[in-house]
Amino acid sequence: MSKPAWGKEENVALPQFAHVTALGHYKRAFTKNGGSQSAVVIMGAGVAIAVLGAVVGVSTGEVFSAAPFVPFALVFFVAGALQSRSARLVATYHEGFAALVGSRVQTFRWNEIASLICNDRYVTGKRTAWTSHRCEVRKANGEKVTLLSVELEDGPVLIGDVKKHVASILLPDLRRSYDAGDSLSFGPLVVSKKIIERRGQRVDWSAVGNVVMKNGKLIVTPKSGKPFSVRVSKIPNVDLLCELIGVTYLQLDLAYIF
Repeated sequence: MSKPAWGKEENVALPQFAHVTALGHYKRAFTKNGGSQSAVVIMGAGVAIAVLGAVVGVSTGEVFSAAPFVPFALVFFVAGALQSRSARLVATYHEGFAALVGSRVQTFRWNEIASLICNDRYVTGKRTAWTSHRCEVRKANGEKVTLLSVELEDGPVLIGDVKKHVASILLPDLRRSYDAGDSLSFGPLVVSKKIIERRGQRVDWSAVGNVVMKNGKLIVTPKSGKPFSVRVSKIPNVDLLCELIGVTYLQLDLAYIF
């Protein structure tokens, strides 16, 4: 039986995970980031922006004058919706992790995880810059949970830990299949020892000039013809794909730069 999850700094058990006993020995807890805003607050900001746009449109008598406010309102709505479905407490164990989403606890054994879809964003301002990390963890049966670095203390550490465990389980079988000449699917991409393909656009490796990771995209440049690219956020297990095809990159290369 595993120990209950303990708070990161406080020597107090987290009652939300007291019933989790099937994941082996407890390792550590990732608690809510004190600086994060609730989903309600974020979506409320979206409502405020939408209302402001409507006021501007009414006061000027021109509907189109409210158009610049629409993208900003949508960003806040989407961010709030994503945060409402993300984990707000996580405890890691020897054999997996448990996540509290709303009032429900979900458990994920390392060997149950089929894919990770990551979406990193590097945001720059006049005086500061930061990277936000989003990782969707999905089982083969479709059950999933989203881990957000802005929502959890040490969120990037947690996401890195999950990636390490998943790679240790999935990569050996993927490598054997790849070396045997099998075709492997990574979302919109299909790769084998002979080809790389995206939605019917197939290129033999012998005709590929370069493959790089840049600005959150995997970019394939043939020796002749136009290059094609796929956003990292569309490629399940992108780290494992890069291991197989020999693409090296810096962590920042995975992030879409704003």
